Amino acid sequence: MTPTVSLLVLATVLSGAMICLIAAGLRRLGRLPKGWSARLFVSRRKASDPDAVKPGLLHLRGVAISQLRPSGAAFINGKRVDVITEGMLIDRGASVEVVCVEGMRVVVREL
Repeated sequence: MTPTVSLLVLATVLSGAMICLIAAGLRRLGRLPKGWSARLFVSRRKASDPDAVKPGLLHLRGVAISQLRPSGAAFINGKRVDVITEGMLIDRGASVEVVCVEGMRVVVREL
């Protein structure tokens, strides 16, 4: 009978310790963005304003540097820009023109 009681006590102590460890871990996660360990998990860089970057691209011409099916990349105004077509496939190296800019979405059409 004695071994059964000590196994029960041992199981109770271990489960209590596990609950305390889980609670302590969750408490630390709540403070993660403020603590020293945030440098390991949280980026300090700020995102740029998407509307401020691309409004000057409208009606500019460029070259598709990847196959656009319907999304890909184009070289426009000396910069690489992620673009999307109006729905059709455009081959790499084709001339394109920007027909619409909506935030980060740049729509092109083949010339």
